[in-house]
Amino acid sequence: MATCAPPSPVGPDATPRHAVLVVFDTLRADRMSVYGYGRATTPYLESLAGEMVRWAALKAPESWTLPTHASLFTGKWPSEHGVHWGRKTLAADLKTIAEVLQAEGFCTFGLSANPMIHARTGFGQGFDEFRNVPKPHETKTRRLLDELPALLDRAADRRCRLFLFLNIMDTHTPVVTGRHDREFGVEGSGPVTGAGEKWEVNAGLRPLPAEVRAENASAYDAAVRSIDDATREIVVLLRNRGLLEETLLALTSDHGEGLDRELGHVLSAWEEQLAVPLLVRFPGAHAGGTVVEDAETAVGLGPTLLDWLAVSRPPEMAGAPALGSATSPSADHRSYFDEAFPQSRRMRESYPDLAAATPHLHVVYCPPHKLIVRSDRTVSLFDLDADPAERHDLAAERPGPTRACVARYRELLADGRFLAFDARLEFEAHDAVDEETLRSLGYLQ
Repeated sequence: MATCAPPSPVGPDATPRHAVLVVFDTLRADRMSVYGYGRATTPYLESLAGEMVRWAALKAPESWTLPTHASLFTGKWPSEHGVHWGRKTLAADLKTIAEVLQAEGFCTFGLSANPMIHARTGFGQGFDEFRNVPKPHETKTRRLLDELPALLDRAADRRCRLFLFLNIMDTHTPVVTGRHDREFGVEGSGPVTGAGEKWEVNAGLRPLPAEVRAENASAYDAAVRSIDDATREIVVLLRNRGLLEETLLALTSDHGEGLDRELGHVLSAWEEQLAVPLLVRFPGAHAGGTVVEDAETAVGLGPTLLDWLAVSRPPEMAGAPALGSATSPSADHRSYFDEAFPQSRRMRESYPDLAAATPHLHVVYCPPHKLIVRSDRTVSLFDLDADPAERHDLAAERPGPTRACVARYRELLADGRFLAFDARLEFEAHDAVDEETLRSLGYLQ
């Protein structure tokens, strides 16, 4: 077995016995008040800020669920694990952190509210129990939380170390505002709840007045407030069971959500989609209040969890990035409208102009700059410190930083970090995600 000591100065001062990894699906870091957002969307997390380490610049490797979860679970870049629109299953020969921990004697339990993160798509590998929370969407979080005590009881009965994975969907369209809708000036899930609305707005076929766009963003904020409530329940449960001070609790997201220049995700790789939170509470609140300012890649989270748990990495993860290793964050975005993807044919026919204007994208972070390379070979450069909304393309104005970042991109491309724009893709004979699921998640109309 290969071992990789965590290079980051941030980590536990004693080995945690248990680990809980919570992925709040579609959660943007910049809409959380614990990250400085002006509305009180995460008051409970703010109250815990002194007990947690916060990563200020964590970047997702893609802007939708399946490839990002595959990276979290395996420590591999999208170009390595091959999960994309044409292959939605995590291959059985890819080693996951759950498999590693299961082999070490951990009780491994997973509960997912996202129908894509499912045993049938390969994400149950290594879990003693992996279940998807049934419909309806608005009750999934409540059902998931209600199942946690029984899972903790089973782990206690077996006297094993616990690895618990949770996927919570309140911030995914249609958002679940819970009891906070009127507090944020909306009713129910807000004005945009379906796939058709999002696609028509993004294609320019349906106007979205500023006040409606603002109401839609407020509904998203109310959903963030709801996941703050869920966090409180998880922490209180762990504390009441006497587990909190033995547990590494990691809270993150798979990707963000467009609320401004476009609605939803899967179309692009703006910071709205790629800048995700990571908050970690180590036993004893060790290093609590620390903020990691360096840009990091979420690809490193799974392998670093193994490091923090003092579990040796398998050979398959020996070279995976680790948090604190100064690995350049990047994103590898394959357009949903790729002509090779059979299920997007109807979408290309319905929205031809949007399809033509949506390229494949490669992203490299060269702090403070972010380089976007498109499949038509055009590039853009943004200074994220001065222009976090990415409104001012500096590629022509700053030739020096542009050349340096392009050189770095070419190095990573040569090393296999990205799937080449003209690469022939590997497809599944049978699509593991049916059209009903894609429609329910807003990817099909």
